[in-house]
Amino acid sequence: MPAPTFNQSTASAASGDIIISLTPTAANNLEIVATSAWQTSTTPSGWTRPTSSFFWRTSPNTSLLPFDTSSPQPIPQWTALMLDLPTLTTPALEQTNIIDFGTFPSFHPYTHTFSGMNQLNAGDCIIWCLGMNSVSAPTGLSVNDSQGNNYQIFQFTQLISGVYVTTLLAIAFGASAGTCVTNFDINVPAVGGQGFALDLFTFSGVSVPPPPVPPITPVVLNFQDPSGAPLANGTVQLRLTQDASSQFASGPQIAAGRFVTVKLDSTGTATVGLRSTEGLLPSVIYQVQAFTAQGLPCWRGLLSVLST
Repeated sequence: MPAPTFNQSTASAASGDIIISLTPTAANNLEIVATSAWQTSTTPSGWTRPTSSFFWRTSPNTSLLPFDTSSPQPIPQWTALMLDLPTLTTPALEQTNIIDFGTFPSFHPYTHTFSGMNQLNAGDCIIWCLGMNSVSAPTGLSVNDSQGNNYQIFQFTQLISGVYVTTLLAIAFGASAGTCVTNFDINVPAVGGQGFALDLFTFSGVSVPPPPVPPITPVVLNFQDPSGAPLANGTVQLRLTQDASSQFASGPQIAAGRFVTVKLDSTGTATVGLRSTEGLLPSVIYQVQAFTAQGLPCWRGLLSVLST
């Protein structure tokens, strides 16, 4: 199953229609557009518009999505994020929640609790959609919830006539089920007159697989004593500082309880294949300890491994 296809787009126009065209990659894919532009008066066939800046459709529908930047307020440019998400079944919108709308900031962090009839189902896709205009670029973004779901962030900020126009999606795929408290926070200067809208959606049927386990990377180890003599025929033990997962809380899981042990040759050198620490959550590194040929500990340190 393919990973999400992510595109970002900008355009300039004082008025008139601007067209977004998405090419479906597979039947039943969920296609999402989040934009700062205003849509024309008629929703194109096949598209659904649960809020002013959020549109979705199920491929293989090929209807274009037009916008008219002169209605209701002309702006010289606009931004848009476009995502094509693989699915297991035909996607369905389960919930739409308007969290805040108007002039930012009013209050934060923004907290939403899924409970009772609105609680999450296993496999739901949670999507936070933010659109805002501010006098400086937004900072301090954080999204977390009580179920330990991990969020991917898709963001584009454009500077237009001294104003930062930001479109952002924060998505948790395959969210854990049950009662769930979700927190969303973002910081911008507290200056009046800034446009702000934050909406929350849950979809069923969307299933994006975890990314592949970080690759095995060959790492060359070489040890010497203070005099420059090699740590001949010694051994080295390596382990992660703590358990981790590959991008998503659901795994793949990388266990820290297992040691990797490698034997050094007569020059104090060995090549060992280690899992890259890039992309692991939470951030981890390797604890490394070297021993003499007689088994005596002689060195201890930390090691990060990057993908090759």
